[in-house]
Amino acid sequence: MPDTTVLEIAPRKELRKQNRGLRARGQVPGIIYGHRVDPVSVALPRREFERAFHKVGRTQLLDLKIDGEGGSRKVLVREVQYDPRANVVLHVDFYQVNLKEKITADVPVVLVGESPAVQRRDGELQQNVNSLRVSCLPADIPEHIEVDVSGLEAVDDSIRLWDLASGKVRKTFPTTEEHRTGRATFTPDGKTLASCGFASDVRLWDVENGLEKAALKTGGSDPKQMVAVSRDGRFLAAACDDGILKLWSLQDGKLLISWKGDDMDVDFVLFTPDARTLISNGILPPIIKLWDVAKWTRP
Repeated sequence: MPDTTVLEIAPRKELRKQNRGLRARGQVPGIIYGHRVDPVSVALPRREFERAFHKVGRTQLLDLKIDGEGGSRKVLVREVQYDPRANVVLHVDFYQVNLKEKITADVPVVLVGESPAVQRRDGELQQNVNSLRVSCLPADIPEHIEVDVSGLEAVDDSIRLWDLASGKVRKTFPTTEEHRTGRATFTPDGKTLASCGFASDVRLWDVENGLEKAALKTGGSDPKQMVAVSRDGRFLAAACDDGILKLWSLQDGKLLISWKGDDMDVDFVLFTPDARTLISNGILPPIIKLWDVAKWTRP
């Protein structure tokens, strides 16, 4: 286990309207919450937090010592808000963990080695998955997951979902030729895999038994560009060919919206952490749009 990183902070009783003065004094407002934990508002020294955050990131435990409390709280950095102009920290969310309860966390994927195909300049290496969601005890969360790409000899070689510890395939999902997978992502609870391919549907797979749970029909559009699931697990969005953007409810599989862009081809979609906004990126022309999810889902 890595050395413990400690950050000394203070309880915060000021309301939001006093946050500007707090930041002017070099402090950052924050909040601590967790499973069966009452939320606690805190103030933390900005520079000390930045140094600690650089060390622990979002996957390693941080010890918070609150002035007036005995002992410390084991937390993970859940969310950091930045000023988009000054690039300084505005607010921090900490998630207090129970060391005896498993949690899920997104762990960065780090590529190591060099592909012989790239060395020969036969092609370029593309990394489609930047993080993997793991479920384990808080103290066992790895800092990152290394994937060795030195075995990629040919241009068409690829690395799929493996048990990285043993090098053996954990699960095989029986796709068909019509549903050759282009992109895939997990739901936040890690129990469902959503894949989009070169057929007119998005498939949902049960990770435990490898069986297909549902097929979300797209009405003739190939969702081969990108698929995204909201952090709360309620919505799934897909960027399809011909610039079509689609949004489903994962609670009942209902298609909520199908939008055809007249001025852009959608090639990327991403939900904000609160699942209230969907971000889409276009390539012709390059343009980013923000969509109000609540407007689409409001009864």
